[in-house]
Amino acid sequence: MTATATATTTTIFPNCNKKVVAMDASELLSPLEDTPNDYGKLATSRTKEMLQRFQQALEGGTLFGSSSLASSHAYTNEDGKVLWNLGYHDGNHSSVRDMYRIKVATPNLQPWPSPSVQSAILQGMEYCKAITDGALRLTLGFNANNDANNLSVLHCIRYFNKDAKQAHAEAVETAERTMRGQGSGQATFYDQDVVVDRIPVHLNVREHVDPGLFVLAPFLPSVCGLQVCPTHGNAWITVDGSSTNEKDNFFMLLIVGKAFCKKANEQFGKKVEPTLHRVVVTEGTQRYSAVYDQKYQSLCQIL
Repeated sequence: MTATATATTTTIFPNCNKKVVAMDASELLSPLEDTPNDYGKLATSRTKEMLQRFQQALEGGTLFGSSSLASSHAYTNEDGKVLWNLGYHDGNHSSVRDMYRIKVATPNLQPWPSPSVQSAILQGMEYCKAITDGALRLTLGFNANNDANNLSVLHCIRYFNKDAKQAHAEAVETAERTMRGQGSGQATFYDQDVVVDRIPVHLNVREHVDPGLFVLAPFLPSVCGLQVCPTHGNAWITVDGSSTNEKDNFFMLLIVGKAFCKKANEQFGKKVEPTLHRVVVTEGTQRYSAVYDQKYQSLCQIL
């Protein structure tokens, strides 16, 4: 696992000794063997305006809330399982979030709210593809152009971050409708399974690792929510929100998935741990995020 790209390893977050990779994204990233137990935070300035348009198009909210943006085309994952339809999805009346999804290989199977939003989102998505494909090339020597079955997906997500009492009432109402045969039963409520100093920490998404190769957050929302836990340690680190922004830089977060770790071990005997992460609730402020989930059929067998 060698590469010519160089990077400086610096401590980004105050009060934290865990180190991350900070570098210009045009150079992609250093080989993961250099920092196998951490996560990569990439800084870019040359493409800042394009990524800002991407973020603004997402935070404009027009991708969300309208069933007219739903598609009849279903997404099938690497195991041949049909997961959900492309375009807008209300999360089965979830009180936590709704989503708009795009399959990278066929990006226009779903309606778009406007040509300007379509252009901004797709341009940002192509940049995510270039970054993650370059990461695979540097680390595994994999040429994505040789894989005809690109299963990668861009997830655009709106977290409602409602007041916990309001969200709970809505979840109870949905459960009651389900009991009467009027609902799907798949609506979720904030998980209160974490307590810090006797205060419950509400979670939009429980702690987990992703099954794919690389997962890229192309921008870090100003509303905090995403947290990672380094392999050696148990302290959750908030990696977005206004406190993580630095002047003249536009940060991206690179998350390592299980399929990549498996291939790194098979090909090079390298032990790389997938990134454990979760999404916490910031009550009262909606949070918009984009997640590029990289998957190629030839690298993502059933784990």
